[in-house]
Amino acid sequence: MAMKSTSTASAPKRSGGGFGPKKAYLVLYNAASAIAWATVLMRVVSTAWFRGVSTVPLVDAFARNTQTFAFMEILHALTGISYHPLSFPVQANSPFS
Repeated sequence: MAMKSTSTASAPKRSGGGFGPKKAYLVLYNAASAIAWATVLMRVVSTAWFRGVSTVPLVDAFARNTQTFAFMEILHALTGISYHPLSFPVQANSPFS
């Protein structure tokens, strides 16, 4: 005779199972951030290659604007859009030091 399992334990539920507006926003935000940082890298490399390393500070304004993404990540953590308990103190201090 085979024994039946009487366990009522089920598979753990995953939170955030769906592609709602919050997840769509975070995907778009992360894509925009990745594109902006890739652009900074491309501008630094191309400026250094074609004009010399001493002219790399010409990219400074765009890099500073891109750094505002770090500030947005702090707002995301504070408002609960995303949750990063271990990295939040580091993020809160890094863009302003």
